[in-house]
Amino acid sequence: MQTGSTGLSGVIQFGTFYLDGQLFGVDILKMREILLPQDMTRVPRAGQEMEGVINLRGLVIPVVSLRARLGIPRRPYDKRTRIINMEINGMVVGFLVDSIGHVHSYAVSDIKEPPSLYGGAEIEAISGMVITEAGMLVVLDTAHLVCTDSLRQALDY
Repeated sequence: MQTGSTGLSGVIQFGTFYLDGQLFGVDILKMREILLPQDMTRVPRAGQEMEGVINLRGLVIPVVSLRARLGIPRRPYDKRTRIINMEINGMVVGFLVDSIGHVHSYAVSDIKEPPSLYGGAEIEAISGMVITEAGMLVVLDTAHLVCTDSLRQALDY
């Protein structure tokens, strides 16, 4: 588990969001901004996980469905749907999520290893779990959420 936002206190802060009622979190330092959904342009031959691209202040930002990426069936957008822009390997990528949570801080010792399961790339993206009063926080490793090389190739970056 990489803990980029840990301080001397051994605490890490997670920006959280929901997918299919489950709470997920990423290192808060990886998050750049949260946007309302907007018109997206589909990219020919892009993977099924890619929703399209948006124009954000003159930059072309790829938007990936985190539901599709994690093997959760898609659903229509609603008033709580958001795009979270994150920086991954020097590239800004938007991730479509059901709704936004809050910033939560946990001791590094509270982050448990995920169970060893057979699975594909969606399992690789899970770097840990935190037991909370409300249930379980699934910690995602942003480096495994997308292959930025594939995105760059699909977008001719």
